[in-house]
Amino acid sequence: MSSVSYEAWMQAQQSVLGSVLIDDRCASFLVFGLAEEDFCESYRSLYRAIRELYTTGKPVDPVAVLNVVGDSYKDFIVQLMNITPTAANCKMYVDIVKQQSRVLKLRDTGLALSRISTEEEGAELLANAASETVRDDGDVWSLAQGFSDWMHRYQKKPDYLDWFIPQLRRMIRAEKSDYFIVGARPSAGKSAFALQAALYWAVVCNKRVGFFSHETSREKLMDRLVACASGVPMDAIKERTLDDKQMEAVCSISSRINSAPLFLFSAAGRTVQQMQDRALYKRLDIVIVDYLQIVAAPGNDEYTQVTAVSKALHTMCQRFGIFCLALCQLSRTKTDKSGHAQRPRLEDLRSSGQIEQDADGVFFLHPLEEPDKPRELIIAKNKDGALSITKLAFDGARQQFRFIGKGQQPLKPFDYSSYVMPSQVDQYPQLCMDVETPFDAEQKEGCAGER
Repeated sequence: MSSVSYEAWMQAQQSVLGSVLIDDRCASFLVFGLAEEDFCESYRSLYRAIRELYTTGKPVDPVAVLNVVGDSYKDFIVQLMNITPTAANCKMYVDIVKQQSRVLKLRDTGLALSRISTEEEGAELLANAASETVRDDGDVWSLAQGFSDWMHRYQKKPDYLDWFIPQLRRMIRAEKSDYFIVGARPSAGKSAFALQAALYWAVVCNKRVGFFSHETSREKLMDRLVACASGVPMDAIKERTLDDKQMEAVCSISSRINSAPLFLFSAAGRTVQQMQDRALYKRLDIVIVDYLQIVAAPGNDEYTQVTAVSKALHTMCQRFGIFCLALCQLSRTKTDKSGHAQRPRLEDLRSSGQIEQDADGVFFLHPLEEPDKPRELIIAKNKDGALSITKLAFDGARQQFRFIGKGQQPLKPFDYSSYVMPSQVDQYPQLCMDVETPFDAEQKEGCAGER
């Protein structure tokens, strides 16, 4: 073995473990980025302890880790914390551990090859090396494994994502790991639709929802959320002119808002990787991106950047079982012969055809040239269901979408003031994002619905 590689591997292991011990927000990097075999024998107990605490939703701190591994590790844990000055470079340490672990395995294989006496021994060593360095992360199933899993899933009631518009529940079978797009032209109500969905998912479905806004401040988002939940007009909220009845309406939803696991992130200039890091730390079930074309990404032109963003969001959903709803701008409005705006189509998704290719479902919001300008919600792509068009009323003053029934009258909005929250208690302790994180020391982030 190369002593340089071995020393780098040992130091990186110490730095990763030390980072987690001094800042538990790094635990997701260790759990999702490394495997037990990436650590030397003396450090594997700590890795297993941290993984156990993290995956069961318990605090990952020195006392909790020590409780799992035993008092004999006390001095070692203190030493790791003392030699790790900062947790800011944890992700880099994870990459070093992974790289050096594989390099050392390959070098061990090289030494073993120098001592072989038959071709068969060499072939076996090379096959073992391939299986070690190209690790099977569970991405391959035999037919028997797949059928066994299907039988197990069939015994359970399907867990499809609920929607704040009842008609969508029957048409959309969205699951965790799905990637959905809401496309519309400017001022059609994309953000309002997404915020109303976020509020419903957090309050009614008890899903952990992260709203990543790349262009709107958290304060403006909160104004819209309060208007949507309480039914108080935006003008009164903006001008601070709520009368007694309106203030009573706001106070009536305060307990639901305060206990809802909905988090607002200022994401301007952020990449998908940075959003993913925060999603894993917050254990989010749902990520909402507003909006896709302005997410930071490498590339010299918009097509390359948007293509990379869409692929990365799709990969995040698949790898970590997160549902993503990404908002998307459309290309310029097209008109028919009479001068009316045409319904948007999949080819109108701006900047990249990759969006259509990656998405499990695509919605369009299309304003109609009628009194009160209702919207058509067009389901243009639906991998597991039918395509359809649903008519919605949009109350911009209260930031509410409502289904228009057969009598052409909008249904009543959801009443958050009388809704009783599920008794399920959130098992995951949270740290407010106002505290600087190792991912982004230069910008503080706040959160809505912080426990």
